[in-house]
Amino acid sequence: MNLEALIAGPKLDPFSFEALHTNKFVLIEFSTSWNGASHIMAPVIRELIQQHHDDIKIFKVDIDSESDIAKKLNVTKAPCFQIYHEGKLIDQIEGIVSKKVFLNKIKILLRNYN
Repeated sequence: MNLEALIAGPKLDPFSFEALHTNKFVLIEFSTSWNGASHIMAPVIRELIQQHHDDIKIFKVDIDSESDIAKKLNVTKAPCFQIYHEGKLIDQIEGIVSKKVFLNKIKILLRNYN
């Protein structure tokens, strides 16, 4: 596993949201390069990747440079984390939350939807 490649995350094609329609969980991290809250949540996402890289596909969207995607998915602030399962939005986490709360929420979603 190349952790740096996983952390960087693939780009979400604004014209094709096929990536959301998978039997895997999809987490989209909406952030900005200048937002302090986005930087605070970065270690939480790293840990999520380390613990669940086989279960969750993670995409990163910069809401400044990829505002069309953010608008299409109704995201207006960062950080925001949308979690999809089988193409449906099942949860959204906004702002700064503790690592324990964030990871626990993901574990519960994985358990409830598998």
